[in-house]
Amino acid sequence: MKAPFSSPATQFVMSLTAGALGLTLLGLPLTATAQQSASNSNTVEAAHTTHRRIYVHHTTWKVEPANSGRKHDYAPVPWVFMPDGSVYSGDLWSGHWDYLEKGKISVNLTMNDGSQDSFIVKFTSPHTFTAYKQGRNYRYGVRL
Repeated sequence: MKAPFSSPATQFVMSLTAGALGLTLLGLPLTATAQQSASNSNTVEAAHTTHRRIYVHHTTWKVEPANSGRKHDYAPVPWVFMPDGSVYSGDLWSGHWDYLEKGKISVNLTMNDGSQDSFIVKFTSPHTFTAYKQGRNYRYGVRL
């Protein structure tokens, strides 16, 4: 009696299956290593590409102060977030953002008069954010 897996056709199918399985298993550590190295990188571009809830890749936002509620009284100059970590609002101020955690970044900026400011931005969706300063709502943003 012949063994059930001894025919040439069966051997061929089994070798293809083993080969595909081997490629899948071999690819997995490479993918995991690539993701790990990207997330361990200190570059802002890596933060953008590995954290999908951070919407800072060449995005422009109209922004209003939070102290008067959501009245849609947006400032005339929008905020612009760049993937290299820069952020600015026309020639009024410029600064740098850093990834904090899921959906949050810190922003440190310098006004055109030399004064400095910092706050946290939490993206609530791809189209909205709330900026917090000292734990309180500071600004509301809507993506253009």
